[in-house]
Amino acid sequence: MIHLLLPGCTEGDVQRLLAAFDLTPTTGGLLAELYEAQRSRLELGERGNFLKMQIRQAEKITAHGFCHALASKILEKTGDLAATQDILGHADPRTTRRYAKLSSTRLRQVHLLAMDVG
Repeated sequence: MIHLLLPGCTEGDVQRLLAAFDLTPTTGGLLAELYEAQRSRLELGERGNFLKMQIRQAEKITAHGFCHALASKILEKTGDLAATQDILGHADPRTTRRYAKLSSTRLRQVHLLAMDVG
C-alpha cells in the first residue's frame, strides 16, 4: 500500500516508516491518513479533468449555436412557437422552426398526450 502512496520508495524505506510509527500494514493510523490523502488527490484530479472538459466545450459555443439552444429550450419548455418567435425577434415563424428543435423525448410526450385525448 505504501508503494502506491509513495512511489519510488524501497522496501527498506517502508519497513523504517512502519517501525518509526510502530505500525503494521493493517493497523491504520498514518497508513490510513496516507491512503485518504492519496484518494483525495485522485478525486481532485478527476474533478479538475472534468472542469477542463467543460471549459473546452464552453469554448466551442458560438453565438449562433447559443441561439439554437435557447430557441430549442424555450420551445421545449413552453410549447409556444409564437412566444419563442417573439423572444428571438424573428419576423417569420419558419425561421424560428429552423432554430428550435424539439427533443425526441418531448415529441414522444406530445404524441402520447395526443393519443390519450383522441
